[in-house]
Amino acid sequence: MHVFILFLIILFSVLYSSKRHPKSIPFRPSQLHENDKLLLDVRDYIEAHQHPLNVGQCHIPLAYLKRNFSEINQKELILLASSLREVSVAERFLQRKSVRVVGYHIV
Repeated sequence: MHVFILFLIILFSVLYSSKRHPKSIPFRPSQLHENDKLLLDVRDYIEAHQHPLNVGQCHIPLAYLKRNFSEINQKELILLASSLREVSVAERFLQRKSVRVVGYHIV
């Protein structure tokens, strides 16, 4: 019985760690202008159109990131997203492609 409970605890801890928070740090809007990194906007088209940011950025919605990854030509970038979930999904994908996410901003 104790072995089964221990197994469940280990299983839940592994599953919980797979839904980890982003490793990158949050940025304030004022810091976005001061940085020379690429700003990658992963919000969907409607949200990006309704709440545009007037900063130099590349806009690839999260759903199209895998398909349009070749448009990203830098090894370090900052993510612009509408939720922490978008940030962590995009960050995990980009890390597998050897792109370092140095920060993020939730819009």
